[in-house]
Amino acid sequence: DNGHVVNATGTLGDYLTAWLDTYTRSGTVKRSTIAATTNHIVNHIVPRIGHIPLAKLTAANVQSFYGDLLTTGEAHYKSGRGLSPKSVRNIAGTLHKALSEGVRFDQITRNVADGISLPRYERRELQRWEPYQIGQFLRHRADHGDYLYAVWRLMFAIGLRRGEVLG
Repeated sequence: DNGHVVNATGTLGDYLTAWLDTYTRSGTVKRSTIAATTNHIVNHIVPRIGHIPLAKLTAANVQSFYGDLLTTGEAHYKSGRGLSPKSVRNIAGTLHKALSEGVRFDQITRNVADGISLPRYERRELQRWEPYQIGQFLRHRADHGDYLYAVWRLMFAIGLRRGEVLG
């Protein structure tokens, strides 16, 4: 026993399943966040480390798990390639939050995911079109009778982002 479990028994998977149910029913979280959190737990965390008894979960287990996600993160359901550093960081955030709430509600005495090194993530620089490229695009769309021409023109004229246009 690592001395960090107070009231929680069973495996990490058991704990996360119960935590996810409470988190989902809290009414404080957006549906999209619940969907992402569920995906992290069901498709990544539980299949790889969910079998570990919560009382035996160590920082080393968690660090190794993050490394595995980087190298073979998609093995359970896709190509077997590693996940991106950003995806690993998001999954790590889910695990950290769940364990932090266990500490907050006196189920565990410490969060073994605290202080774990996460993969470095650098945001890609945005690619912007030059004004002449926008003109070429709009002319091409107009010449081909694109029914979205007005949307494209509005988007470029006032600087709407993709999500704003779709909304």
